[in-house]
Amino acid sequence: MNCEIQNKEKHLDCACYCNVKRKQIIYHKDLPVCGFREFECTEENVLVFVMQGQITINVKQHKGLVIDSGNMFFVESGVKFFVRSDCGASLIWCDMKGTLSLCKQFSLRTLISYVRKNRKIFKEYKEQFCTLPMIDLLETELSNTQEIMCRKMMCIHFQHLKINVIMLILRTFYSKRDLSRIFLPVLNEEYVFMQEVLRHYEETMNVNELIDLMGISQSTFNRKFKKAFGVSAGQYILARKKEKMMRDLIMTDISVKELAEKYCLTPNYMAKFIKTNFGKSPTELRNDMSREYE
Repeated sequence: MNCEIQNKEKHLDCACYCNVKRKQIIYHKDLPVCGFREFECTEENVLVFVMQGQITINVKQHKGLVIDSGNMFFVESGVKFFVRSDCGASLIWCDMKGTLSLCKQFSLRTLISYVRKNRKIFKEYKEQFCTLPMIDLLETELSNTQEIMCRKMMCIHFQHLKINVIMLILRTFYSKRDLSRIFLPVLNEEYVFMQEVLRHYEETMNVNELIDLMGISQSTFNRKFKKAFGVSAGQYILARKKEKMMRDLIMTDISVKELAEKYCLTPNYMAKFIKTNFGKSPTELRNDMSREYE
């Protein structure tokens, strides 16, 4: 039976569909002969799978690393790397912005403890760039995901679900040693603290509530937060609130009154907040965006 999207217009118009306004998190790219791609991981960790062909990668101090099809590698956020294919290649990669979890019962702290117990082994790994072979189940899952997305199934919820399945396969069928090797760049307490903050901050827009959710003292929280994020918790939450407000203004038709209720503000203060932080009123911002996409 030939699979076709049903109710296509509703599907494509859904706010969860990945398009210009919403960035996808799973990608597929065929590199032509002598093809080249630059990756700049600003906020995202990237897990890359070489589905077909062969690539050469330059990343950090490692130059000219050759990776064959059937292998995967991980690059942490904040790193730029370059991929070249002399004979053509097919890649799938996942952007894991903000979160990196193998499963609810197996956190990165488990791997940190494992690395600590085997310091001598992992000391030599720190200077290496790790690749791992893909098992058949993982390749099949990735191929199916690619096929479904090629048929325009671009829902962000679908992509999050698929990343969870991929990570669960890694958790289930790969050893602690292999998982520790590939994720070694982020196996430190600072990164884990950052992950916990990102997991909890969606539940609150209040610093004190966030500290309570983290279950640590205020002084410890403030010290760790500044070290991990480079700004105070108050500055960080304000920046995220501004991003969310801008997203709601651009991507939805929610009234200012409803937005104010969502962010626990009065309508007047909400309008003032938007004017102060974005330089324009809510109506002006929406009008500007409408003209941009006409």
